[in-house]
Amino acid sequence: METGLGGASTHGASANGRVRRSPADTSSRAMPANSTNRTRRTVRHRRFGFMMCSRKGWNGIPASTILQRTPMYQKIESQQRLSHEVADHIRMLIRDGQLKPSDKLPNEFELTGLFGVSRPTVREAIRSLVSQNILVVHRGRGTYVADNPGIVADPLGLGLLADDNLRYSLIEARLVIEPGVARLAAENAEQVDLDRIQTYISEMEQIVDEHKVSMSIELEFHRSIAQASKNPVIMRVIPVIMDSIISTYKDAQRTSADHERALDEHRRIFHAIRRRDSLAAEEAMRSHLENSRLRTLAKLEKAYVNPPRSR
Repeated sequence: METGLGGASTHGASANGRVRRSPADTSSRAMPANSTNRTRRTVRHRRFGFMMCSRKGWNGIPASTILQRTPMYQKIESQQRLSHEVADHIRMLIRDGQLKPSDKLPNEFELTGLFGVSRPTVREAIRSLVSQNILVVHRGRGTYVADNPGIVADPLGLGLLADDNLRYSLIEARLVIEPGVARLAAENAEQVDLDRIQTYISEMEQIVDEHKVSMSIELEFHRSIAQASKNPVIMRVIPVIMDSIISTYKDAQRTSADHERALDEHRRIFHAIRRRDSLAAEEAMRSHLENSRLRTLAKLEKAYVNPPRSR
């Protein structure tokens, strides 16, 4: 290695006498060492058709204005598998709120032109997103964003657990999780959430008055409290638990008397949430779930002692 002008390290000189710098010297002179990742991110964001910006905006331009100026669908130019890029872009549109649950996507031919890829590539991307319950395909109608994007049936795999105590495990999980959910609901619920919970209370009152048996409204009541918590993780976890209850409580059937007792407990939970009394809401939910646990265990013990006779 030779030393060029000014002590610069070189691999030699060109024919015209100019010093040839090594690639390392060139890169260190051209950009700061910490700018490589930033450059890569900028290139990637340009590929998808939007600029890097915070929620407040970019260079003084509001984020909402940037999104309005940016086309939703951009041609894909990538060395990665194109179907993955298409799927990632659709996920981004859902995550950013440009595509909402139940929204219809352009048809396959239109997506081919919008992304600048082949129809098999679009089909593969859609197939991947359908398998994750991000999109749903209705034959003869088109492709839509799922009502609950990303939440698949039995995401915890509870249906594959060979566990006779699964029912008890669900009760324990609810006792750990749901009292805190009620506390958050009392702190964060908006008027629309309170109205929704009140609607389910009214429907439960009607079921009791008519001596009907239906568990679905009670589960919707608990889902509505999860929504009122305003915690996006809780809003996804609680519905999973509610769906699991339906499939595992088949041999512990409810009665009209059960609904009547549960209605009083649900009222106490709702009244505490409406008063914004987080501690009372937490305690009311804990008491309700403990009572529900005792009622369920009594039914199961009775079923095991006196199993139904086969005909």
